[in-house]
Amino acid sequence: MTSPIGVSRPRPDGPGKVRGATRYGADRPIRGLLHARLVLAGRAHARITGVDASEALGVPGVVAVLTAADLAIPSPGADRLSLPLARDEVIFAGQPVALVVAETPAAATDAAELVLVDLAPLPVVLDPEAAMQPGAPRVRSDVDGSSGPSNAQDHAAVGGGEEVHDAEPLSANVVDETRYAMGNAAAALSGAEVVVEGRFTTAWTYQAYLEPQVTTARFDPDGSLVVETATQASFGAQSDVAKALDMPSRRVRVVPTPLGGAFGGKWALFEPLVASAALTLERPVRLELTRLEDMAATNPFQGIIAEARVGADRDGSLRAIEARIIADTGAFDEGAIHSFLAILLAGPYAWPAYDFRTYGV
Repeated sequence: MTSPIGVSRPRPDGPGKVRGATRYGADRPIRGLLHARLVLAGRAHARITGVDASEALGVPGVVAVLTAADLAIPSPGADRLSLPLARDEVIFAGQPVALVVAETPAAATDAAELVLVDLAPLPVVLDPEAAMQPGAPRVRSDVDGSSGPSNAQDHAAVGGGEEVHDAEPLSANVVDETRYAMGNAAAALSGAEVVVEGRFTTAWTYQAYLEPQVTTARFDPDGSLVVETATQASFGAQSDVAKALDMPSRRVRVVPTPLGGAFGGKWALFEPLVASAALTLERPVRLELTRLEDMAATNPFQGIIAEARVGADRDGSLRAIEARIIADTGAFDEGAIHSFLAILLAGPYAWPAYDFRTYGV
């Protein structure tokens, strides 16, 4: 039997992409299609005091300029999917404030530049460690400091340790804090023959996929909502759209279009916004991001601050690992990965003792 190891296997989607025959999300013709363009905020934190779309609406071909109040989302929440346009408060530079919808991409682009958004600046906090301190400016007005669900209990059970709760003065910007440990890591480190420690930081990372995000929404004659989108999670997108629009999942059909790369960055984001626009205007709507919009307003990987100490004996025996990890989740708390990072830091090794503190900020 010939071993499959080391044998080149052609990608099934390769020939179509090489020949240019593959139709991505922006390439599919749809009768009556409207084109959308985002209006992005230029401040990191501000109160929205007004949106003037009068000049934009005067551009030939413009059908509507939608704000958060115009969307068919019955229960806007504090997450990006249920509040895809800023309502009263801008909480990051690049946050979408309005959606211009027009008959042509050029008209939508021209009109978006004419939408005037009045912003009253609010205090800004940019460093996650500073944001953790009691008294730090709140990243947004509705954060209350209540911890969301934590995965630490499950992961600690797998690792043989337990979740530990202790009081630490933190600001409301800390959306989740977990600590889990096994043994006495401090004592093990003090008795280790070799101790190595370090502080490591990573910046937010844009995935730089070749094809910017694109979503098209339309309604079939039977009333079903069809969302064609460049996503790596079609069932998740279906659930997210149905929840945001308060529709039964059976009425939402998500069609994943061929991806020009994703790298962890193409989860549901603007699908509820585009679907809501299609529902409001009763016509198909497509949002194809420019590269600048994609970099400013999508899902970069979170920045991390990690402080770690590792103890071992000179014969190579591991004694303990201790770490404090801060994940900069930005202005929202969904998708915080701090609990998982601690597990990955420990690796596949058998640590006699460990102590991890993780924070989503």
